[in-house]
Amino acid sequence: MLLSPVRTKWVTGDRCFHSLPENTLINLPRAVGLLHRSYFT
Repeated sequence: MLLSPVRTKWVTGDRCFHSLPENTLINLPRAVGLLHRSYFT
């Protein structure tokens, strides 16, 4: 899940400079939440 912003960067090219920070802010809490759940369940 953490790699999805990187993949977006590779695919979109110049658009990544706009989408990368937004995707990181959206995906990072989600990934942290999933990791937290997986460790404690």
